[in-house]
Amino acid sequence: MKKTWEVFCCFVIWFSSQDVLSKASHQFPQSRFYSTQHGLSQASIYDIEEDSNGYIWFATQLGINRFDGYEFVSFGQKTEDGNGLSGSYVFDLEIDPNKGDLYVGNINGLDVLEQQSGQFRHIYLDSSKSGNEQYIVRKIKFDAENNLWVGSSKGLFYRPVGSSEFKKITNEQTPYNVYDLGFDKKGNVWATTKSGLLKFDKQNFNKPPTVLLANKNVSTLFIDSEQKLWVGTNGYGLFKYNINDQQPILIENISTHNGLVDSIVNDIHQMSDGSIWIATADGASIFTDPNDLLDSTVFKSNENIEVDEGINHHNIRSLLESKNGVIFFGTIDSGVGVIDPGKTLIKSLEFKNRDSIYFVTSGNNGEIWASGTSGVWKVNSDLSIEGPFQYANNGGNNLAQNKLTAVYYSKLDGTLWVASKLGLSKLNEETQLLETLPFKSVPIYTLTEDELGMLWIGSYDNGLFYYDPKNNDVILNIDTPLVTEILSLNKEQTWVATIGGLYLVNSVTKHFEHFSHDPDDPSSLPHNVITWISEISPGNYFLGTQGKGLWHMRYDESMKAPIFEQLFADSAISKSSIGGVIKGSDNGYWAASSRGLSRINESFTLIDHYSQNDGVSIGGYYIARPAENEAGLLFFAGVNSFNYFDPMTINTSTDFPALELTKIKTLSLESEDDIYDAKKAPLKELPNDYELVLEPNNLMVTIEFTSLEYGSPKSIQYAYKLKGFDNRWQYVDSISRSVLFTNLLPGHYELEIKNTNRHGVWATKANVLSIVVKTPWWKTTEFIFLSVILFFVFTYLIYRWRTYNLHQQAIALNSLVDSKTKDLKHANEQLRILTVKDSLTQLMNRRGFTERSNQEFEKYQRDKNAFCICLFDIDKFKNINDTYGHSIGDNVLVEVANTIKSSVRGCDVVARWGGEEFIVLFPNVDLSKANDIAERVRLSVSSLELVVKGIKISPTISGGIASIEKFNSLDECINCADDLLYKAKDLGRNRVCL
Repeated sequence: MKKTWEVFCCFVIWFSSQDVLSKASHQFPQSRFYSTQHGLSQASIYDIEEDSNGYIWFATQLGINRFDGYEFVSFGQKTEDGNGLSGSYVFDLEIDPNKGDLYVGNINGLDVLEQQSGQFRHIYLDSSKSGNEQYIVRKIKFDAENNLWVGSSKGLFYRPVGSSEFKKITNEQTPYNVYDLGFDKKGNVWATTKSGLLKFDKQNFNKPPTVLLANKNVSTLFIDSEQKLWVGTNGYGLFKYNINDQQPILIENISTHNGLVDSIVNDIHQMSDGSIWIATADGASIFTDPNDLLDSTVFKSNENIEVDEGINHHNIRSLLESKNGVIFFGTIDSGVGVIDPGKTLIKSLEFKNRDSIYFVTSGNNGEIWASGTSGVWKVNSDLSIEGPFQYANNGGNNLAQNKLTAVYYSKLDGTLWVASKLGLSKLNEETQLLETLPFKSVPIYTLTEDELGMLWIGSYDNGLFYYDPKNNDVILNIDTPLVTEILSLNKEQTWVATIGGLYLVNSVTKHFEHFSHDPDDPSSLPHNVITWISEISPGNYFLGTQGKGLWHMRYDESMKAPIFEQLFADSAISKSSIGGVIKGSDNGYWAASSRGLSRINESFTLIDHYSQNDGVSIGGYYIARPAENEAGLLFFAGVNSFNYFDPMTINTSTDFPALELTKIKTLSLESEDDIYDAKKAPLKELPNDYELVLEPNNLMVTIEFTSLEYGSPKSIQYAYKLKGFDNRWQYVDSISRSVLFTNLLPGHYELEIKNTNRHGVWATKANVLSIVVKTPWWKTTEFIFLSVILFFVFTYLIYRWRTYNLHQQAIALNSLVDSKTKDLKHANEQLRILTVKDSLTQLMNRRGFTERSNQEFEKYQRDKNAFCICLFDIDKFKNINDTYGHSIGDNVLVEVANTIKSSVRGCDVVARWGGEEFIVLFPNVDLSKANDIAERVRLSVSSLELVVKGIKISPTISGGIASIEKFNSLDECINCADDLLYKAKDLGRNRVCL
């Protein structure tokens, strides 16, 4: 418990050491800076460009850099392998809109990085001076027809689309040093130089250019969506022209005396929202409405950067807005900054003296009360701030008293209760001062009020108090660890969260239950440091922990113990410390944690995360109760800011950053190979149908990936699964961004990789990489088949070799044995047939039937499976013999035998009993079933019309049936059937008697 207390105290002290930074007006989010310590090759950023894949490129004094949101890849001057820039001092970058190639203007001329080959190639502007060209290329630009224009130290060059040769526009007598280019819809080409602004007629380059701003150092230009020309100068500010008419008309000249942040203009850019950004030597001026030049906003980096003394990191040299709305600004000597102005969702309030706020509570009149290091503050419904309200005497111990911890507004009588480490106070409405109450000298962390107006007070180290403020009476004091949150359910029951578990207290009986974490019991309290508890619905609660995330607790009086279920175990909140949860007007639950803010839907199935880039407090939020005012605004006390927002206006982005594979590397015993490396082919993207084929000797494969998220790259999470190996999703954070597989078995796999957006929403569609692991040659079907064949051939040859000498003798001996064996088998078979088969009818004879029926009788005695015996006799067979002779009688016997055989079941046993008598054994039947079969036999025989040697004979049979169940022996049963046969004869023949 002591260790837990120390950890918690460190946690609280760390929270308490932060400052509030931002204000409740329109503000830009914190800008992030990247410089040489982050991997940038050099800190001077002359140009910024975005390629067709979404990567950001920077031009510096030491080459170019490609950025994916996490790391930089540098490309400098030519190396030993011959690949690289012709000059490392780079001024401008331009992407070919058709091919995707990157053109680079540098101190030694023009280079191009080809998308397909990944190789740099130098391009000569003047083919006649190949190898001796000394041009500095400062500007590259494609016009609407995809013609390439190059501004250099020796003038303006032009390459028509489809051509490989450049044409020089300016002559040798006037070699303008061109800094920037632009094209209007009339076909004019605009160029900035040290000597002014030039306008060339695209249809007649022989015509001298029109010069504006003569003798002024014109640095940059931009033609906006309304065909207005913005021109930046070095020292003369900004000029805006209307170029829709025949002659340019100056609209306005803006300098530092009428609103421009600085008169040295480096770059001009129009953003997707229509605003115009002017980059200067001391920040940027932003014209939200390009037609209102008197209303501008000044932007300067608001991040503290470690820079050398005398370096101005507000000197912005270049601007770019990426496809997803993130703004990059390159500085002269401090690297590149990144801001996302369209994503500032969470607002901030700043208090006097940058006071830190710890607890908040809502009043009855739409106001919010906040406790801080200087006293109590009141935030009115219009967001105006009053205070701080302090103690009358600010000397002595009262200085410590003004550093307040908790504050609670009583909805019963309007009392504002205030707590500090020195005791309990309240705000006197008349004097507007804090008054100390008799309940003092107890360091209080939190407090709340129940339905009766009693106060529940949670202290640092004196336990829990149930206090009657009207009578100054402590009704109950329970020895608990530090109390973090109190939830009063009704007049009797109250939940108390502490750093030593959870308590359920009954204020009437003064009994309590204590729930704590048991490492050996997974169903116990998930963690002993409980930072938050609030009611969702009767019997359902949010439970916040330190470092173990947010939990759903279910408990009512019918349950022996609470049931705990962690919410969003796979999200970033699962390892956070929860500061508080409140339901907003959007019906979402807003959870503040050490990592930021999260919104949970009502069914607990979706969670959105909001980061620093959305205006969230950089260091997270205090363990303190959030509040809501009458307008529906939510207020949270953050480590570095006091945040507020309207949850109805917070819309989670459904856009997802592009997910790109950056490297595929294999490892075998012989070598380590890069199958694909985006650093070596920086503009080339793997095709969608790319299939990774691994050789059998590849022991390991590593696949790296990235999301092109520049606004909040650290908030992106990743998941992957290798179908065919493990169908479960595995999760990695923004730091790892790679997967590794070893010793994959031969076969086909599919690697699926997906990412979240900045708010933690998972993409519904994953990127799929097909992976085929080849089978080793010794495991192929062909090799195994051939090996089996060779084995058998070899074995056969050995066998033949070993048995060759005995083969002839074996043949002779086998032949003799075979002959004798066949004779013996034939004789035995004939003998067996003679003993059990009737030679005339081919049925069993009496002997064969006796053997078989005895077997059935034994089965009957063992298993009680009854059978029936039926004796048949051909009616008046003696007359047939006497009338037609014995040969015809024999034919009749055969036909009757065949009819009986075909009329019974396959399992029935038929035999010739003697003379014209036949006997049938019916297994597994009773008398009724046996009678049905016998009747079928009788009818089949009676339907015979035999023609023997021209003589028609229609025989009939009589039968008697007996069941073995009525007899003790087989003979008795047969004798009974025989008696019944004669009975049938006596009754007129051609019938069956039972």
